[in-house]
Amino acid sequence: LRARFPKLDLKPFGAGAGSFSWPSLVDDGLHMRFELGTTYEGVRYLRWIELYDPGAVYPPKQPVLYPAPSGAAGAPFKDINLKLAVMSELIDNGHIDIGDPQDFYDHVLGRHFDLEAEGYEPAAEAREFLARFPLSQDLLDQVTSIEFDGGAQIYPYINYFWGGETDEFTITSLNGIEELRNLKSVRIISMVDEKVDLAPLKQRGIEFK
Repeated sequence: LRARFPKLDLKPFGAGAGSFSWPSLVDDGLHMRFELGTTYEGVRYLRWIELYDPGAVYPPKQPVLYPAPSGAAGAPFKDINLKLAVMSELIDNGHIDIGDPQDFYDHVLGRHFDLEAEGYEPAAEAREFLARFPLSQDLLDQVTSIEFDGGAQIYPYINYFWGGETDEFTITSLNGIEELRNLKSVRIISMVDEKVDLAPLKQRGIEFK
């Protein structure tokens, strides 16, 4: 921050500024906004930085090219919910693109999907499409880590306003996870049933965070 804005004065946003503060700066057309947090000990720290150029020109939005669903539901995994978690990792890391939820629902249903009116219930067609979304071995080999969390971005593509109160996405089997040949670490925040046997992963030397 100080390298880009040498005259930046953070004193107004010091420990006495409250738990969080959101300074904004403009320099040569570049807009910057950042959030400062405070630990329980009163130490200030940087939570995130946002940089944007309001004068930037972006190319027109291009339609997403969706592959045709194929294979058995959930393949190569036994549990469809495990496949959803894997797909979320692939989306996060830019290996697959399913567009934004509006694009996705419109494509799968073949009509305009009203997110505000219809997004409070799961869309069976969307779940079926993702369950049979083709995942090549090349794609599976891109997964080196995976996080099981109810906040994963894949779930709004099935139930747009899902709040995590139901167990429809709970993973009950890790069968097939050996197809992730380059998997090195796993972080379980939620979404995995407590009865799931983690021994096969530990035997592979996979790190748990």
